[in-house]
Amino acid sequence: MSDTRRLHPASPVFNIYRHARALLVPGLVVLFVGGGSWQLWLMVLFVPSVVFEIARFFTFRYTLTDDQIVTRMVFIGRTERSVRYQRIQNIESVQSIVHRALGVAEVRVETGAGGKPEVLLRVVPIAEVERIRERVFAGSVSDAAQGRGLPSQAHGTAAGDDAQRIELLRLKGLDILRLGLITMRGLVLVAIGLGLAWEFELFDRLLVVKDWVLDQAMAGDVTRLVMAAGVVVLLVAGVLIGGSVLWAILRFSGFRLSRAGDDFRIESGLLTRVGATVPRRRIQLVRLTETVRHRVFERVGISIETAGGGDAESGQESSFGRQWFAPLVEPGRVAALAHEIRASLSLDAEPWDRHSRRARRRLLRKSVLVLLPISIGIVAALYFVIGVVGWWGLGMGFGFGVTVVLIEWRAAGMVRYRRTPDWIGCRRGLFTRVTSVAFLDRVQVIEITESPFDRRAGMATLRIDTAGGAPMGSRVDLPMLDAGDAREHAVAVARAAERSGFVW
Repeated sequence: MSDTRRLHPASPVFNIYRHARALLVPGLVVLFVGGGSWQLWLMVLFVPSVVFEIARFFTFRYTLTDDQIVTRMVFIGRTERSVRYQRIQNIESVQSIVHRALGVAEVRVETGAGGKPEVLLRVVPIAEVERIRERVFAGSVSDAAQGRGLPSQAHGTAAGDDAQRIELLRLKGLDILRLGLITMRGLVLVAIGLGLAWEFELFDRLLVVKDWVLDQAMAGDVTRLVMAAGVVVLLVAGVLIGGSVLWAILRFSGFRLSRAGDDFRIESGLLTRVGATVPRRRIQLVRLTETVRHRVFERVGISIETAGGGDAESGQESSFGRQWFAPLVEPGRVAALAHEIRASLSLDAEPWDRHSRRARRRLLRKSVLVLLPISIGIVAALYFVIGVVGWWGLGMGFGFGVTVVLIEWRAAGMVRYRRTPDWIGCRRGLFTRVTSVAFLDRVQVIEITESPFDRRAGMATLRIDTAGGAPMGSRVDLPMLDAGDAREHAVAVARAAERSGFVW
């Protein structure tokens, strides 16, 4: 059964605003601030953009059939795109304040192809978003997904019915504050502020502060100079911390992770509200991250990978549900969330195998060979800068080398790996501890790499690749295994993946 519909009547308004922001605003700023710029010529392109968006609205249609979503547009030429439900990995909706006031949302449909969303609907009524989710994920259930440790639960209307949704995680005031201090994303807002300051030539006013600091330094007033430096440090730290907390408030206010049937739903955002739907059977890789700041606040972060990738044009929003699946979790709740993702996933209960002592000795030798020239370089630099190097200089170089070697030795001792009949994982890291787990029925590529030094030592690195969207984040690496163990793991993983009969 087919159901053909048009976009919401407000759709061209949002698209025209998007072009105005990209083409008109820079030109108007330059026009009023003064001076000539190539940005003025961008304003000329605004007129054909408006014509295109109006024509797009009147000719664009989308159809939900029994097994695929089809989009059609006729403008000069005819464009038709079909995406089968079984290929769809994620559906995300984005709502700004204006979207919410009009009761509409932008819908992004992602497949395993990566890049920008395969289907982008700007904009549709909010009730239509739930209907699309229900239709797509109800039509994408396949028999091959059953019997792999995933509970047999229907999609139905659970995606839009709060009574049938199980809340797994909710971030409130203190959690959002902690998350801002952990992520320290204030640099994003600081960069925006610096860009505006540069555009309006505000840096010239800071020359007065710079001249004052230099005057204090030349006058030899150490006390006032230290006080001035302290004030500058406090101001910079305050801006970074304040910006990070503000970023977290804007991004994660109202964050809620829930499960409806076999789908995870993530909702978040203060001004711009983002909603993501991730089918549980689509998850290919799970990553547990614990930085030093996480440990200070006794929290961890969980992210996931599905096939597909982020959209370079739309920024991070298209991967929100994967990157921020559970951004801040108490360690005691990790086991329950892992069980929700896959019944066989027990990140804390399973025993993890340690690296061999031979691998740790190799890492130590590697560190010594790398750090010895660096230590010699530090001593040489001190000699050329100061003119003489005493025992204190040699001690600094030696202390630097010993400290880093001990850190590397400890980091090598932190490496763990584990293979079960359903997944394979690796734990590594000293300051930032990362646990990556790939499900065997999602494995795409198995690779064994051996450098000349690996072959000499009889060792190898095993790399497990999934179809996740992140270029470097969709794999699990097991470094410096005994060559025999690496090949044994590779054969076992390949056989398990072959038996599973991979289905998107």
